[in-house]
Amino acid sequence: MNPDDNKYMYDALNYAKQHAVGDAGHVGAVLVYDDAVHARGASNDDEGIHAEQALLADGVNAIASTAYVTIQPSLYRTDESVSSDSELLIQSGINRIVVGSPNKKYPLQESIDFFASNDVEFSIIENVKLSAECLDLFVSTGADQTPRALS
Repeated sequence: MNPDDNKYMYDALNYAKQHAVGDAGHVGAVLVYDDAVHARGASNDDEGIHAEQALLADGVNAIASTAYVTIQPSLYRTDESVSSDSELLIQSGINRIVVGSPNKKYPLQESIDFFASNDVEFSIIENVKLSAECLDLFVSTGADQTPRALS
């Protein structure tokens, strides 16, 4: 783990608290390159926008960056014409993802394997209190944590 991981995850968590909209689980994300924040994103359920989508909006350059996301990104597509959040992050060119807390909807090992198969380092924040805060924000704002069947 990078010594600054907690700092950037707190940044993503605070951004979600301030900017996320809707009642399906608030999520925040921060994109870091060369020890500088290049973009932030938060979920907007009213518009159907996930934090990862907001993070990568406007053609932000994510190549060789680290994405900090408060909750493990979606792994499965809801529609064949739309990439999952994990696929979007891979397509953006990130080389590392740090997750605040696992998302019980998606098997953690599948996410680890998916990112590894695309040469992206995957880790979960080691700060237990911070991880709990990320999960609490997600669940307390309406996130469905029912495990999804494999598609």
